[in-house]
Amino acid sequence: MSPHLKPDDIIIPFLVVSVGQACNFRCKDCGNFAPFAPKDTLRYDMGTIIRDLDTIIKYARIELLQIQGGEPFLHPQLEELLVFVRKCRAISLCQIATNGTVLPQVSPQSLTGEKFLVRISNYPVQRNASEQVEKWLIEHSIRMRIYHFQAKTDKWYYLGKNCTDDTDVEKRFQTCAFHECITMENGYLGHCSRAAIAQRVQNFTEPTGLLPILDRTDFKEKLYQYIHMSTYMGACIHCNGTNGGPMVPPAIQLKPGETWKDL
Repeated sequence: MSPHLKPDDIIIPFLVVSVGQACNFRCKDCGNFAPFAPKDTLRYDMGTIIRDLDTIIKYARIELLQIQGGEPFLHPQLEELLVFVRKCRAISLCQIATNGTVLPQVSPQSLTGEKFLVRISNYPVQRNASEQVEKWLIEHSIRMRIYHFQAKTDKWYYLGKNCTDDTDVEKRFQTCAFHECITMENGYLGHCSRAAIAQRVQNFTEPTGLLPILDRTDFKEKLYQYIHMSTYMGACIHCNGTNGGPMVPPAIQLKPGETWKDL
């Protein structure tokens, strides 16, 4: 871990870290495709996650780190990441994005203090179920908030499933509400949390536009360019984006037997 903050560090206002796509919900409109994700993406190796994050903070300061899935509290080694983040001076704040139905299997001490916040998504299907989690957080003086989604309307953007539209794709990327959600997933950085998993699910052939996380001398320059000179990714061609697109109720569950091909 970098022991000192340097004046020329890159500033990352918001970084998402995906610990895997495993989720106890099966939301048909999940922006991350969690119900359809390949089995090898369900729980990423925690040692690799920490190594990749350590590579990033050698050159960057993170103002807000968001840990998410899937459902992050399903990852059995989540506490290892929380311990790492607590010790890391290059990360100012950390929030864990949860659906609020999985009781954390981590020590309460790993989430206490001003550095940590648990963000519970406002899904109508789980409000009763989340009461137990909220009670646990309150009992242990862990900060939390209810999240009303990017659109601030308690609805989701419908990002599409198998759409292909390469017209004005750069404009669609630049006006997308998610294009500044720099996301670290499975050894790569993308400009949104859909980007790294999309090719695995949608099977498109365009270049992904992702940045490999490699601990070598030219990574700092590549990281800077990726953050500040962004352009659309392969996933954007197969996504509706958020500018004027349709809205859908959140967390509509797949019906029994319903698959990707049925949507």
